[in-house]
Amino acid sequence: MACDRFVYWKERKPTQAEVEAVLHNFLGDAALEIKWHGDRFFVLLVGTKTLAFKGLGHPHEKAFLADNAPPHHKRYIEVWLDSECLDVMTRHGDEFTNAVADGLVAAFVRFWQGQLEE
Repeated sequence: MACDRFVYWKERKPTQAEVEAVLHNFLGDAALEIKWHGDRFFVLLVGTKTLAFKGLGHPHEKAFLADNAPPHHKRYIEVWLDSECLDVMTRHGDEFTNAVADGLVAAFVRFWQGQLEE
């Protein structure tokens, strides 16, 4: 399942070069690769997907393990930039990948006074 985080800009939106710089600066060694492809950045993150709640025996465990991507699936995020917004997307993301995406979005919102779509 994909999770989109849309950031809309009040005044000035970041340029493609600024987004790339923030990706490199924010992620550091956690990013194995950052590539622009057409309308978005593909960011390959360290490690492979993990299942943080596996084996706990909790009644809600199955809901957290329902993602159909295999546990050894590579971690990555997509960062779309268009004229109106920035979209930081995770597909089959684990807890680590989603936390990284959430933190990245918070940084963009804070620096460019953007607004996160709820």
